[in-house]
Amino acid sequence: MSSVQISENSNPKEIDTRTPEEIEMRLAELRAELTQTVDELTDRVKPANLLADAKASLAEGAKKAQYGAQKLVEDAQQGDPQAIKTLAIAGGVTVAVAALVIWRVLR
Repeated sequence: MSSVQISENSNPKEIDTRTPEEIEMRLAELRAELTQTVDELTDRVKPANLLADAKASLAEGAKKAQYGAQKLVEDAQQGDPQAIKTLAIAGGVTVAVAALVIWRVLR
């Protein structure tokens, strides 16, 4: 039976010259790295953190939508026919949805 050890980053035909203490030290380093990685992954999937990420993403989306709406209104005020058409469609959809909600409530 052969007692040749293979090091982790070497050619398989090379002999590992590390001492048992060096190997144990490397294993301890790898365990610490693995523990840190598991802790980071655990932190990422905590419900509170997922909720905070979702809120931040939603807030960013709302800011972008607000900017887009303001830009659309400004373009319509300057006479852009496409912006005017888009606002007219959005207004019509808003009225239709409001009417549907009122009809549903009163029914």
